[in-house]
Amino acid sequence: MMQTIVTTFYGPSNHHGAKVVAQSASGRHIVSLAWEYGVSMEQNHTMAAMALAEKAGWNGSFHGGSLDNSTYVFVTECETGRGQFTVMNEKAKAKSF
Repeated sequence: MMQTIVTTFYGPSNHHGAKVVAQSASGRHIVSLAWEYGVSMEQNHTMAAMALAEKAGWNGSFHGGSLDNSTYVFVTECETGRGQFTVMNEKAKAKSF
């Protein structure tokens, strides 16, 4: 079964430090981790997504990327032939050389 995790950064307030919150697409699972200033933004979001997957008991490989500066999305690999696609366009090829 495919799973989706959305992580969001929340800056510090007068009462709490910065944190990253991971939530399943269904909203059934939520994890909040204190922001680790010694690692990158991507690593903070990845750690939160991993914590949520472990809490939910999910297995498999996840792939993720950022939507903007504060939100990342992680998804499991698709079952063969379901929802997968590959894009090969000339602009992308030209930029890779």
